[in-house]
Amino acid sequence: MAKRLIDDMSDNWDPSKYHDTFRDDILALVEKKVKQGKVAEMMKVDEGGEHKASADILDLSELLKRSLRKAARHRSGAVRHRRTMTTLARKPRVRPARPRRKRA
Repeated sequence: MAKRLIDDMSDNWDPSKYHDTFRDDILALVEKKVKQGKVAEMMKVDEGGEHKASADILDLSELLKRSLRKAARHRSGAVRHRRTMTTLARKPRVRPARPRRKRA
């Protein structure tokens, strides 16, 4: 029964039945922008020649570690400083005297 169901639902794949509508939508949007005059001049890209490898290779994990250490230092110092400053700036709290209870 399962084989029959699969055979009934399967068919040869025909790529001509499918069309990329996303590409068409993007091209239509570009054409609309051009007609409205909302274009900017782009630099021409040289496709020929050698591809240069960049000398600036970043180690993202090391940069993340540095950033986290810096943030932790900043956060702990800022919290400590903020607490100290608010404690120093705070006026002593004077509580009103409670009336004493009379003993029986």
